[in-house]
Amino acid sequence: MKPVKYITLFALLAMVGCAGMQTLPSICDTIEPSESVLCSIAERSGVRLEDMGTVLILANMVAIKEGLYTKADAIDVLSELHALLDKGALSYVMYRKEIYKYIADYPGLISVAEEYLSQFAGYYQFIYTKDRDILRGWIDKRIAELDF
Repeated sequence: MKPVKYITLFALLAMVGCAGMQTLPSICDTIEPSESVLCSIAERSGVRLEDMGTVLILANMVAIKEGLYTKADAIDVLSELHALLDKGALSYVMYRKEIYKYIADYPGLISVAEEYLSQFAGYYQFIYTKDRDILRGWIDKRIAELDF
């Protein structure tokens, strides 16, 4: 099986495995729906925000293991995405567009992320502070995990 198909299949299995497992607390439990597009999307999708993040982590691990890119490549991309959040005014739509620039060469990763990223399409407002904090924290953790 080609690595791209393997990543997509693995992520699909992980999402199915996570379905209905909303027993753990979520950061979204403490955030008002009007303060976070990320939490609103997760709620509409019927998953915890953390579970969607876990699926992306697993897909990334498989991609690295299969040699689609290296840990260093992943750290570079995550660092760039973090830097975008620090630059100031950025809409959800523009952030999605920037993410796609980085993962365009990896169709399997796009397949995994598309379920979530496609929902950014209607959000032209600037990224909310709570969402910036969530994204920065998530990216920082991923970089720390990869950079060992």
